[in-house]
Order: sequence, then C-alpha cells, then structure tokens
Amino acid sequence: MRVREYLDQVVNRQDLNAVDRMVSPEYQGSGFGWPEDRQALTEFYRWQAEFRPTWRIAVQSTLEVGDVVAVHAHAGCTDLPTHVDGPEAALTASTVEWLAAYRFADGLIVAIRVLQVRGSLTQ
Repeated sequence: MRVREYLDQVVNRQDLNAVDRMVSPEYQGSGFGWPEDRQALTEFYRWQAEFRPTWRIAVQSTLEVGDVVAVHAHAGCTDLPTHVDGPEAALTASTVEWLAAYRFADGLIVAIRVLQVRGSLTQ
C-alpha cells in the first residue's frame, strides 16, 4: 500500500528524499496545522527527525476509495532530546492517534488532510 510505504520511508526511516519521490510538487496539506505545501512538509519532517528522532508511526487501519486512502494510525516516541531551547525542552514523551485522508494522482500524494488528532506531547 502506497501510504504505508510513504509513512515507513519518510517517518520511520527518516528518508526525506522519499518526499521528493512520493509527493507531488503540487501537494496541498490541510487540517490541524498540517504543512500546506511540499517544501513545508519536507521542513516538518526534517524538524521531526532532529527533535523527535525515535518518532514512529504504526498504521492501525486503512480504507481506500478511488484515489483517496483514509488512514487511522498511532504515532509516538519516548526519548525527546532535552538540549532543545523553548517549550520543547521539557518534553519527555509523546503519543498521538490520528485519522488522515491521502489523495493520489499519477501514483503521487497530491493532498493530505488531517481529519482528527487525539493525544498530545507530554511535558
């Protein structure tokens, strides 16, 4: 499944080049502050790899209808760095459950809409 491969490559393996391979230049993101364009998406994953190095996503279920895949997943990490300045400095653990819709065209992700997020960073 394309979404599982994308999440495994970009998030779990921190392969930022996979964004260029798997996400359309015309990508649009929305919902819950999600990055709105491909450049912002890449920068988000770069930040995540640096400040949440053990962040992992476990897909719980998917539903594919036409060119849209709905994904229910859990994400989290347990060893956020303490050398970060600002509010992130106090973070020690995080778990999030989320639901998002991924739209594809010509085999590439053209949109991600985050529909629901439960959980938050633990301070």
